[in-house]
Amino acid sequence: MGSLYCQYATLRNSTTTYKNSFFIIGTLSAKLKIEKEHTYDSIELLWPTAVSFNKTCSDGTNEAFILSPFKINDEKEKNMKSVKMLAVASAIVAVASGSAMAFPTGQINIPSTDAKGLKEVTIGINNYAHFSSAEDAGTNTFGIGVTTGVLPFKKVKLEVGTDYTPSSTNPFNYNAKLATTEDAFVSGLPAFAVGVFALDTTDNSPNIVYALAAKTLPVVGRLSIGGYSGDKDALVDANGKKDNSGVLASWDRTISEVSDKLWLSVDYMSGKNGFGGIGFGGAWAYSKQVSLLVGATVYNEIAYSKPTFTTQVIINLP
Repeated sequence: MGSLYCQYATLRNSTTTYKNSFFIIGTLSAKLKIEKEHTYDSIELLWPTAVSFNKTCSDGTNEAFILSPFKINDEKEKNMKSVKMLAVASAIVAVASGSAMAFPTGQINIPSTDAKGLKEVTIGINNYAHFSSAEDAGTNTFGIGVTTGVLPFKKVKLEVGTDYTPSSTNPFNYNAKLATTEDAFVSGLPAFAVGVFALDTTDNSPNIVYALAAKTLPVVGRLSIGGYSGDKDALVDANGKKDNSGVLASWDRTISEVSDKLWLSVDYMSGKNGFGGIGFGGAWAYSKQVSLLVGATVYNEIAYSKPTFTTQVIINLP
């Protein structure tokens, strides 16, 4: 984890008074809103361990003061502050660790109703970089994912996968999806999918469960709509308030008028929880085995992350 420091706080010798403090974890920011001004004899900062302070506060308070152990005498206030700070910190660390957490077959940033067939394997090499180089822009990430199908049926498919993101505190994340194809059992029936992604074994795992329906329309392309729900403690807004469910929607189409190798997509995930945003981009299939996807995402909450640019190399086996 990167260094942690405070700005816009007023720290004085043995007492601390602050209304709105602004904390930085690495290159990510979270604004912690405190309802009323309160003066404590001491303050406890309940952030993850092994952090270091590399800057003093705005009034020049030295590092030794900030790093010394503090204790809040008001237990009720302490518990409220602690819950908010831990919730926001957990969510930010999750986003900082990698936007492509154990991602299933999908669009730019959300899943699709597509799924791998038996013995089909996809390897994804994903890179996410921020357009801005500012300290609060967010953390650039790199990850490798593997997804494979495990059912022998053509109309009903089950895929499972895992991603490895080296920069993450929880580098391995997992996903699974059960899906049906369009017209699977009745002519005109949409495709359906249910699944989970951003799943790991830690207490603050997002564990996002979703359901989608999709239908391909002539000329227009494929339209998808659905919803998601995740862990209420991991998916919070920048103020620490629960924001763990919402809408998924997308459009995608092979642009055959130009080339059957060109595919475009726009997707949307609601919520200001670090995952929500609008993604858009396209992919070019160099062959049946290798494609390159290029896209961008504008997040609903810039306190978690500023817009990102992504490149994804997709390798299909066999």
